Amino acid sequence: MPLRHVLASRGDLGQLLNHGGGPVKGDMVTVCNTGSDPNWLATTGAGYRMICDLATSVLMAVDAQSQSGNPDSPHYGDQFAAWAGGEYHVLPLKREDVAAQTTEKLRLCSPIQTHVASP
Repeated sequence: MPLRHVLASRGDLGQLLNHGGGPVKGDMVTVCNTGSDPNWLATTGAGYRMICDLATSVLMAVDAQSQSGNPDSPHYGDQFAAWAGGEYHVLPLKREDVAAQTTEKLRLCSPIQTHVASP
C-alpha cells in the first residue's frame, strides 16, 4: 500500500514526500479493509486505527502514515511497520500519564492582532 503525502500531486513533490508502504493484509470484506486496483495492488485502506475502551484511561492507536507531515521529522514514517503488524501504541488520557510520555512540546501562539481605528 503506497503512502502518499497530501502534497504529492504537486509537481515532483511525490518523489520527496511519499514514503513507506508495502504489502498489506485484507480486502474489501475483511477487518483490515483494503481496496485494490485491477492488478490487486492495495490502493486504499484504513490508515488510522484506534481501540477505545472507555472503562480505562488510555486509548490504543496506530497511524500508517504516522503523525508528522514533515519529511524531516523522525516521526514522518515510523508507524507503518507497527500498523502492518497489527500493533498499537498507547494514547494516555490522564494529564500526568501524558506528561510522563512527553518528549517534545510545540507551543502554538495566537496570531498578532492588528487594530485599525475606525473613522
